Amino acid sequence: MKIRYFLTFSIILFTAFPLLSIDKEAIIDSLHKELKLAENPDDSISILYNMYDLSSRSRKGAIGRQIFDIAAHMGRTDIQLDIIRNNTSLYIASDSIINSYVDLVRKMPDSEDKRETLAYIDITYNSNRIRVMPESKRQEVLQEFIREYSKNPGIDLYDQVRRLYKLCVFLGASSQGDLYVEYMNKLGDLIDKLPYENSEVLRNMYLVQKAMIDTDNDQHAKAVASDKKLLEVVKHLKDRYTSQGRIYRNYDVNEYLCYRRLLGNYAALTPKDIDEYYERILDLVASNPDIKKDFEENRRAEIYYLIATKRYKEALPLLKKYIDQPQNNIFKRKLLKFYTIAAKATGDKDALLAATTAYNTQLEDYIDLQAAEKYKELQIIYDVNNLKAEKTQAELDRHSSAHTLHNRILVISLIASGILTLLLIIIGRLYLKNKRSVKNLAKSQERLQAEKKNLLRTQQDLIIAKDQAESVSRLKTQFIQNVRHEILSPLNGIVGFSQLIADSVPADRQAEMSRYTNIITENSDQLVSLLADALDISMIDAGEMPVNLQLWSLSDICRTCVDNVKHRVAPGVSMTFVDPGDKFKLLTDRVRTEKILTNYLNNAAKFTEKGSITLTYAVLRSQRQVVFSVTDTGIGIPEAKHAVIFERFEKLNNSTPGTGLGLHICQLSARLLGGIAKVDPEYRTGARFLFIHPLKEAPVTDQGTEGTL
Repeated sequence: MKIRYFLTFSIILFTAFPLLSIDKEAIIDSLHKELKLAENPDDSISILYNMYDLSSRSRKGAIGRQIFDIAAHMGRTDIQLDIIRNNTSLYIASDSIINSYVDLVRKMPDSEDKRETLAYIDITYNSNRIRVMPESKRQEVLQEFIREYSKNPGIDLYDQVRRLYKLCVFLGASSQGDLYVEYMNKLGDLIDKLPYENSEVLRNMYLVQKAMIDTDNDQHAKAVASDKKLLEVVKHLKDRYTSQGRIYRNYDVNEYLCYRRLLGNYAALTPKDIDEYYERILDLVASNPDIKKDFEENRRAEIYYLIATKRYKEALPLLKKYIDQPQNNIFKRKLLKFYTIAAKATGDKDALLAATTAYNTQLEDYIDLQAAEKYKELQIIYDVNNLKAEKTQAELDRHSSAHTLHNRILVISLIASGILTLLLIIIGRLYLKNKRSVKNLAKSQERLQAEKKNLLRTQQDLIIAKDQAESVSRLKTQFIQNVRHEILSPLNGIVGFSQLIADSVPADRQAEMSRYTNIITENSDQLVSLLADALDISMIDAGEMPVNLQLWSLSDICRTCVDNVKHRVAPGVSMTFVDPGDKFKLLTDRVRTEKILTNYLNNAAKFTEKGSITLTYAVLRSQRQVVFSVTDTGIGIPEAKHAVIFERFEKLNNSTPGTGLGLHICQLSARLLGGIAKVDPEYRTGARFLFIHPLKEAPVTDQGTEGTL
């Protein structure tokens, strides 16, 4: 079952857990004594906040009221609003208390903090209501809210965030599809416009949900980005509360959840990041009993780490033992995927068979759930389109009324003009010239009105055409993504079962069956590569391809590319990476750069039957460029093809294997990075492809510039 994040979330970053390894009661008693000796309200509030952070949930309410009353006498609305936000999650099920909080906030002076608090209370309260609401009632309320939202998306920025957040809560309860993700992205754009210091609550709520949603949808890079932002916010909060004397405000659990989720998205992490995050988890396990208990009960963090570091032999026993634990149920699909990977890597055929069967069952259930959610999403889209149609009809009716009124005015004007003409004739020829001028002016006005209508109609047609084109582009990208997703799972099953079949035949037929298995695997890889190329082109054309710039070692990138392609070269052909040995680090998107170099190397391997293929790079600091080159001794590129070889579907000849998309993707990816992909026209012994990457400034931190240009 897919998690309904918005219906089950807890505001963990603003109800942080107190330290558990200390004698809380003894400290609270000591703080009670200090409170009696406090000399001023500021000292009292500081002591009470420490008591609040150490107390159990049942005692927080009373202490919060004390802080609120003292802050009210001091005129400190910022402290009052902070306590109201913290206590909202304590009394979320009490309508009367929540309504009293809303009344208190509304009576306070207007500020960014006040508007954020009102939005937070409304979102938290409605999320709880939606969680317990029957599905039929939820759909009814959703339709009514869509109608309300389409008419009034919000007055100010906080009101817009509140309304859109509420819409996302409703959508998240019914579907996790593309419409929900689209509105979540819009919500993120709105929240980014809010002042950072006055939007921490809303920003944290959003980032928690975004990280969980992207993790569940295998959007690893986006999930990692959200969790890294969350860790930055946690650090900011820890520093701020420490400076305020709140030494018992603890965020260990928050950090633990972020690091564990990061390890689950290891595909978007570097090996250094993986080791660093796991070490931090172990430090938290050693210092916090609650974290230690969770770590030992489900072992997800350890499993993620072992899979990420390819220690499959160690991961397999843990997967077998903990995959069916109740606390791992909602993560079972991911764990089964890792189980399949580990079993295949270790050659455990029984485990691979069991894992593959269970994983396929999970995928079938997941696909059925996706289909049901897609149906709900289509119903929602249908309702939205009906509302848009009603709104359009209302606009048409309004224009029709205005047009009728205009015609009446025009008729009256013509009648008046006729009367005036008669009067002018009666008065005399002296006014004849003025009468003709009035008629000409009326005709000009009619022509202008007609031209204006034509322009408005043309403008509306252009808007509709633009919307249709954008919709088609999105549908195309979505279709390719769905096709890729639907094909990958069966392909993985085919490859897995073919390997099992090959391993199960008698020894005298092992070689023959292995050859067939290799053919299946190679053709599966080609099909996956074709789908990936089509998806890349679609996303780049639609402007949806993300660029994640970080400092990367060029030697590591080049070695990875050569290792990935080396097995494809013809017998007798050598493929090498000539390392300049400068340990240079470049600010680039590693995925895009590796895609370009890998396509170059694949192309060289395809057309080189003997000789060598060489990958190297040169750093031209004076020209602020890094030039990658892939040189082969193959058949070469005719000079007439130099200008068109990077075009879509362009091939040397029709008999050449491949789709003609590889070099075109290289060119598009190079442009995304601000670089150039081209053929070296001076090289004649085969072919030499160049990728020119610009040198960019590295990001600056508090400690200075990171890495090397």
